[in-house]
Amino acid sequence: MVQAKSSFRKTVIQESFWTLIATLASRAGGLVFTILLARILMPEGFGLYSLALSISILFITFADMGINQTLLRYISFSIEKDRKKASAYFYYILGLKVKVTSIAAAILLVSSYPLAHFAFNKPALFPLLVILSIYTFISALQGFFESLFYTNNNVSKLAIKESVFQILRIVFVFMILGLFAWQKTLSAVIGLLIASILTLILIFYFYKKIFNFKRNNVEINKKRVLVFISFLMLSSLAGVLFSYMDTIIMGLFLSLEYIGYYRAAISLVITIAGALSFPGVFLSAMTKIHYQKMQEPFDKIIKTLLIFVIPATIGVISLSQYFIVLLYGHEYLAATPILYILSPFIFLFVTTSIFLNVLVAKEKTRDFSLLTLSCTLLNIFLIVLTIKLLLPFSEMAATLGAASATLASWVIYFIGSVLILRWRMNIQFKFRHMLKPLIASVIMAIVLHFFKSYYSNMTLFTGIIGVLLGVIVYFAVLFLMGEIKKHDLIFLLSLLPQYRLKHMTNMFLRSFVKAA
Repeated sequence: MVQAKSSFRKTVIQESFWTLIATLASRAGGLVFTILLARILMPEGFGLYSLALSISILFITFADMGINQTLLRYISFSIEKDRKKASAYFYYILGLKVKVTSIAAAILLVSSYPLAHFAFNKPALFPLLVILSIYTFISALQGFFESLFYTNNNVSKLAIKESVFQILRIVFVFMILGLFAWQKTLSAVIGLLIASILTLILIFYFYKKIFNFKRNNVEINKKRVLVFISFLMLSSLAGVLFSYMDTIIMGLFLSLEYIGYYRAAISLVITIAGALSFPGVFLSAMTKIHYQKMQEPFDKIIKTLLIFVIPATIGVISLSQYFIVLLYGHEYLAATPILYILSPFIFLFVTTSIFLNVLVAKEKTRDFSLLTLSCTLLNIFLIVLTIKLLLPFSEMAATLGAASATLASWVIYFIGSVLILRWRMNIQFKFRHMLKPLIASVIMAIVLHFFKSYYSNMTLFTGIIGVLLGVIVYFAVLFLMGEIKKHDLIFLLSLLPQYRLKHMTNMFLRSFVKAA
C-alpha cells in the first residue's frame, strides 16, 4: 500500500516536472508570440488573425473528436501489459484519426470562401482560412502523436518539441512578416504553418525512436473504443465550442477591433490557466489507480493546484490594467474590464480539467459529455442574447456582455462537474481546501492595492516588484496559517533528488542531445 502510494507520487511529480517544462515553454512562448503579434498587427489585425485561428481550431477539434484522449487512455492501459495489443490499438485509432482529420481539413478548405464573404462578411478571412485548412491537418496529427508520450513517461520529449515549436513559430512568423510587411496577417498565418510542419516532423522522429509500433493481427474490442470515442466526441467538440465560439459569434456581430481586445484578454487568462494544469500526466497516472482509492490522490492534486490557482486568479484581477498595458501596450487598454470579468476562468478551467481527466481515466464520460454539450448550447444562447441586447448601446458593452455570458456558463459547468464527480465516482471536491489559499490571496490583494496606490504610474520595474511582493506575502501568510509545512517541502525534495536545481539543466540538455 505504502509503496503503491509512493510510486504514484513519484510518477505524478516526475512527469509533472517535464510537463511543467513543456507547459511553460508552450505558455511562455505562446504569450510572447501573442504579445508581439498583437503589438504588430494592432487590435484590428489581431482580431482578424484571432477570428481565423478560432475557426481553424474549431475544425481541429472536429478532427480530434475525442480520438487523442482515447489513444492516451487505451495505450496507457495496455502498453505495460501487452505491447502487441497497444500496437493494435495505435494503428486502429490512427486510421480513424487520419480519416476524420482529412475530412475536417477538406471541409474548411471548401467552406473558406462562403465563410469569409457571406457568413462573416470579412473577405480578408478567405486567404487565411485556405492556408489554415492545411494547418488544421498538420496540427491535428501533431496532437495525436503528442498524446503517446504521456503513456510511458516520455514527457521530456514534449518539452523539447514545445520549445522548438515556440522558437520556430516566432522565427518564421516574424521572418515572413519582414519580407511581406504589407500582408501582415497573412504572413503570420504562413509562418505558423511552416513552424507546424517542421514540428510535426520532429515529433514523428521521436515517435519512431521511442515507440515505432509494428502492425499485427491482435484482436481488440473496436466497438468499445468507438463507444468511448462517441462520448468523448461530444465533450471535446462542446469543449472547443465553449472556448472559441465566443470569438466566432463576436465575428458575426462586432468589428475586428473588439475581437482583438477580447482575444488579448482571454489569451492571457488561458495562458495562465494552461500553465497551471497538467491533464496528460494526471490522466495517465489515474488510469492505473484502483477505482476505490481515488479520493486521496484526487485530494492531493486539488489541494496542491489550489495553492497556485487561487492566488493566480486574484492576482490577475488585482493587476489587470498593469498586465494589459505592459504586455500589449496602451492601444489595448480597453481590454482591461474584459480581463476583470474573465479572470475567474483560471480557477474554473484548471479544476474542471482535472474533473474531466478523473472521469476519462475510469471511462465515466457520458454525463460529463452531456453537461459540456448543454453548457455549450447555453453559452451560445447567452452570448448571442447579450450581444443583441447590448450592441445598441455600444460595441464595448456587447463585448463585456459576451465575456460575462462566457463566465456564467463556466460557473454552471463547474458546479455540474462537481455534482457528476460526486454521483458517478463518489469523489468529493472539498471546498475547505479553498479556504486558506483564498484568505491568503485576499490579504495579498489588499497589499497590492496599497502598493498600486503608492506607485500610481507603474513601470516594468515597479510591476515586477509588485508581483514579487504579492508572491512573498501570499506564501508567508499561507505558511503562517499552516497550509505549507516544512516536512512537506522536505518530503517533496526527497522524492525528487534527480530533479534538484543543480541537475535540472543538465538533464534537459542531455535529453535534447539524445533525442536529436
